[in-house]
Amino acid sequence: MTLRIAYNLFTQRPNQELDDFTRWTSNTSLYQGDHKLRLNGAGEMLVYSAADFEDMLQPRPDLPSSLESDLEAVVRLLAETRWPFRLHATYDESINRFLNVLEKVNMDVNLSGI
Repeated sequence: MTLRIAYNLFTQRPNQELDDFTRWTSNTSLYQGDHKLRLNGAGEMLVYSAADFEDMLQPRPDLPSSLESDLEAVVRLLAETRWPFRLHATYDESINRFLNVLEKVNMDVNLSGI
């Protein structure tokens, strides 16, 4: 049986996400690996303040007011370095906030193709 795995870099340090992604985008080669194991980009959680959950039986957790500035900094870096990213989004309230950030960054750095 053949197994292929594509992985995304996922920040593990709250309040240090931009530092993590800055380091990774500067010293890691995008798509490094081979046909069995390959780096795909960033995600699926880009910043802790934008962590969305998937338990639809529970009410949406409150997301902090820092979400937009935290997420914008990381998305802007990823867009400028042309790193693909994934963002986990579940609830309408958080999705709207995430999309507002993506639209703002897209006005300065075209997100198409990443």
